[in-house]
Amino acid sequence: MPKELPDDNSPIDQLRPFSNVRLIIADLDGTLLNPEDPHIWDNFNTQIRSNKHYKVKFTIATGRTLHGVKNFLKKLNLPKNRPIILYNGSLVIFRDSNILLFKKNIPSEIFEKIIKKLSNESIQLLAYIYDETLPFEDFSNVDDPEIVFGWSNIGQIQKEFNQMNIRWKEWDDIPDTYNSLLAILIRIDDKKTLTNIKRKLKDFPEITITKSGSQYLEIRPTGSNKAIAAEQILKKIGYTREEVLSIGDNDNDAELLEWSGIGVAVKGASKKALNACKYVTKYNSASGVVGVLRLVKESRRYFSG
Repeated sequence: MPKELPDDNSPIDQLRPFSNVRLIIADLDGTLLNPEDPHIWDNFNTQIRSNKHYKVKFTIATGRTLHGVKNFLKKLNLPKNRPIILYNGSLVIFRDSNILLFKKNIPSEIFEKIIKKLSNESIQLLAYIYDETLPFEDFSNVDDPEIVFGWSNIGQIQKEFNQMNIRWKEWDDIPDTYNSLLAILIRIDDKKTLTNIKRKLKDFPEITITKSGSQYLEIRPTGSNKAIAAEQILKKIGYTREEVLSIGDNDNDAELLEWSGIGVAVKGASKKALNACKYVTKYNSASGVVGVLRLVKESRRYFSG
């Protein structure tokens, strides 16, 4: 089990590992986002500005889409040239310019087989497309190259979690995604259907399947997670993994937490996340993240001068 994060009363040597941190990568939902604290963004950005003085960079790694993080990016005040990790690692782009650093897709032929195998199940299936080659005017006044296609036997909704409009299709109408499909999200209402889907998809080595909450399965391309995406960022900025501190709360953060030089789970994190990290915060969600930022700042100030 992870140790509790050092604080002001901890022996000074416990701060030394944090003095080497040059990049902090934080998850959003369940980690940084805290709607119950209206002042969290002021507190957070105060710590971000302080860490800039000590040459510590900050970015996010989230399962959200680009459309789903835009409002938060404004609040975070991340530099325009800062790469961000989206779709749980299937996409890494530079903020604002949307220039690709890394993209991993589910092959079109595999997507077609998945649709055909699941067409009789009692599910709602959403396919997330990011095609940077298409002109913006093809996206119904959405100012980024993202589309959500949907198929359903259990009803339709207008918008999904990221507040993106869903383009509903019939099960025999499968768009050609080329190299653009980054993730599939399947809503399931009962355990029997869950078992059926896992059985039908178990022989596809091109994909990985992760349970997301009690009602959802997330399908990602094999070779896609937040740790692999973070490695792409390090290749660009020239840091080592020992200089990376990551913060998360759920199973989809586990690879990143284990890979990082210092992995920190917020209080109340999932068992898989806790088992993958070295430390756990005293407080949950955003308050825990602010505490980590403050700890890194103080450690670098003390040991790095």
